[in-house]
Amino acid sequence: MKKLFISSLLFGFITGSVFGQFYKTGIPFIKNYTPVETTGSEQNWAVVQDHRGVMYFGNNDDGVLEYDGVSWRSIPIANNSIVRSLAIDSRYNICRCTR
Repeated sequence: MKKLFISSLLFGFITGSVFGQFYKTGIPFIKNYTPVETTGSEQNWAVVQDHRGVMYFGNNDDGVLEYDGVSWRSIPIANNSIVRSLAIDSRYNICRCTR
């Protein structure tokens, strides 16, 4: 009887601590976008954000991808090469370095 009481009590503590891990507070919101949604390839090399909050991604096939929080836009580059790095200068111009 004593063993049953102790094992029941131990089981209650273990299950109570497991259910305590499911609170949503503090969990960041993450959204993964597929290449179909971004209209780009699967691999991005660089990411920058301008002063308006618009994100730019150096993409493997499609030059630079722009995301404004609602829609994606592809910005082609002249020589159709992979954009491996991005930077934003003091005038908020995007500088792209290709290989």
